[in-house]
Amino acid sequence: MNDILAAADHPVVIEGHKYVGVKLRITNNGPDRAGPYIDLGRHIVGTSKGAYYEHYMDTAGYPGDEYLAEVYRLEPGESGEGWLYYQVPGDFTPTGMVFEDYRIDPDDPPETLIFIPTID
Repeated sequence: MNDILAAADHPVVIEGHKYVGVKLRITNNGPDRAGPYIDLGRHIVGTSKGAYYEHYMDTAGYPGDEYLAEVYRLEPGESGEGWLYYQVPGDFTPTGMVFEDYRIDPDDPPETLIFIPTID
C-alpha cells in the first residue's frame, strides 16, 4: 500500500478484500487532445482462487493529488501520471491492465493488454 492510499479517507474494505494501486504513465499518441480518465476504458486483470479474474471498478474514495482523474487533458505528445485503485479479493494477484480507446470506436473500442510488474 502506498502513502497516498494509506492517508486516504477511502471506503470500508469488504471483508476478505484488499486494495491494489496501479500507477500509470499515459502518453497521448493521437492527433487530438485526450483525457486519459475519460476517454480510456480500463480494468485490472489477474488471478483469484486459481482462476482468471477481471475487475472493472476503480475506486479510492480519494480523488486528489496523483489520482488519474486529475490528469484532465493531454495534448498530442504530452504524458501524464496518476494512480488507480481497485478493491479486489484478498488472494488477487494482478498481472495486467486492459485499456479501451473509446475515441476510436465508442461502440467497439480496440483493447490493449499491458502486463504489469507486481510488488508487495
